[in-house]
Amino acid sequence: MDVSTRIDIVKLYYSLYESATAALRGYKTKHGLIKDPFTVSTFIRLIAKFGSTGSVSDFLGKGRKSLSDERAFIVQNAVEQLQSQSTMASSSITQVSQLTGIPRASVHRIMRRHLHLYPYHFTLLQNITEEDKEQRVTFANWLLDNEEIVLNILWSDEANFSVDSILNKHNCVIWSREAPHEYLTHKLHSPHLCEWMGFSSKCLLRPFFFDATVSRDSYLHMLQTHGILQLKQHKKSSTVFQQDDALLHYSNQVRTYLREQFSDERAVARGFPNF
Repeated sequence: MDVSTRIDIVKLYYSLYESATAALRGYKTKHGLIKDPFTVSTFIRLIAKFGSTGSVSDFLGKGRKSLSDERAFIVQNAVEQLQSQSTMASSSITQVSQLTGIPRASVHRIMRRHLHLYPYHFTLLQNITEEDKEQRVTFANWLLDNEEIVLNILWSDEANFSVDSILNKHNCVIWSREAPHEYLTHKLHSPHLCEWMGFSSKCLLRPFFFDATVSRDSYLHMLQTHGILQLKQHKKSSTVFQQDDALLHYSNQVRTYLREQFSDERAVARGFPNF
């Protein structure tokens, strides 16, 4: 990359709200390019060099900052770039390393020792009642007393996939000098797709996708035509069926059907002796 190209990139970066991504798009548009001539990380390293030395040249002479100082500036720029995408944007060590080309160990050291940043994970706010705690202890004790059937339990659940995106707190981390104290809200009735899944130590059932909001009737129909039918195909006569205490699982029709298929002793669900 020649000096004139570097100067062009620096000008674009500062004219486009200091966004490396926008600068890359602007460079492609300006020169009529279809493919990316450079990566975003290349832009970030160039801007970091310019910010720390005041030059885009490879030969800086006297006054050049140490490699650790240059890398610290690059990492700080990358963190700010990632977090500028959204208030709740993640800025993990892996993301920064991929963006800058700096090894993960070096990124971690720079974040802690040079930038004095600390990792903050998201916390999902959910009301847990005293009844929930009691049920959890009861279920845990039941498992301890019946360890021999654990391998036969078919664990089942539904999950909603929303167009507004769902937060996975295990994969999201914000590096900052202090806790962000931000809140992420979701619409109650945004479009989504619901998937049901069942698995045990012995088999994995094919997922089932509901076309609309799950109701008691549609859940029962899914069990009859999909879930239990697969179990019969697998010939798992010793299976213990588990489901949570969602209201649609608690209907008389669903409980009656589960009793017919599993009996009271082989159903771990609300309304059954083992729950």
